[in-house]
Amino acid sequence: MDVFSDVLRRLQLRGSSYFCSDFHDSWGIDEPASERGQFHIVIRGDAWLSVNDEPEVLLKEGDIVVLPHGDAHWLASSPKSAKHPAIEVVTAIQSGQSPFEGDVPGATLLCGYFEYDDRTPHPLLNSLPPLVYLSTDDLNDSGWLLSSVHSLSIKSRNPGPGREALVDRLTEVVLIEIFRLWLEQHSEESGLFSALCDERISKAIYAIHGEPGMSWTVASLAKESGMSRTIFAQEFHDKVGQPPMVYLTNWRMAIARDLLKSGESVLGVAMSLGYQSEASFSKAFKKVLGITPGVIRKG
Repeated sequence: MDVFSDVLRRLQLRGSSYFCSDFHDSWGIDEPASERGQFHIVIRGDAWLSVNDEPEVLLKEGDIVVLPHGDAHWLASSPKSAKHPAIEVVTAIQSGQSPFEGDVPGATLLCGYFEYDDRTPHPLLNSLPPLVYLSTDDLNDSGWLLSSVHSLSIKSRNPGPGREALVDRLTEVVLIEIFRLWLEQHSEESGLFSALCDERISKAIYAIHGEPGMSWTVASLAKESGMSRTIFAQEFHDKVGQPPMVYLTNWRMAIARDLLKSGESVLGVAMSLGYQSEASFSKAFKKVLGITPGVIRKG
């Protein structure tokens, strides 16, 4: 059982690239807060970045930044450069124009967005900070990611049959690898990954994902982890960010949503996930998602 892959499938990560473009002379892009996540990869040259008006950071060639929660930010050739609204820059580039022309070579940026179904809360999202930053030093052993970024930058520039679908899939693959790599490097500070790296707590998480319909209790999950009930409950909450039974319920609802979308009956889903009645399942489902199972099932 690969918990990280399991979570990503349920979150239904989707993404694409806006552009891979060359900027010359003085340039700047102002990106307001968004419900979508954003990413920027410096293909050539360098760029300055500021998130939520925090102190600027200089990005070098090959650096990757991701804003998982869509925080407001700007990118520019220098902190003092004029910043143009991002929507104007994207629209110009996608219509074949170059918003930042000049004689002095600047930077080449690959930029895009991603989104996921966040109606079912999951601690993986809370594990990610406002800014995920991977420098070229962090990518020394990531030849596969670097080659994928290179392919994505080329495909983003070249029109042709199937280009949009190819760019979308490549973007999603690159994002998954970025998140996986960053979480591995920051496992001590990132909630879910920290829990998965814990020899004992991880046993409970794998048990939940392996058999979500089991009649789990705090006591039985603590036994899986080889811990006392009290210590297990506290450590699970500290690492994952929510009590074990809340995690179990939320995960069951994520599975239930997908099963209902595929046409499964409400009663059948309830029984498969360990609920003794359709009524108790429906109550839990509405509490987590804010709507009834019937609404999901009817599309």
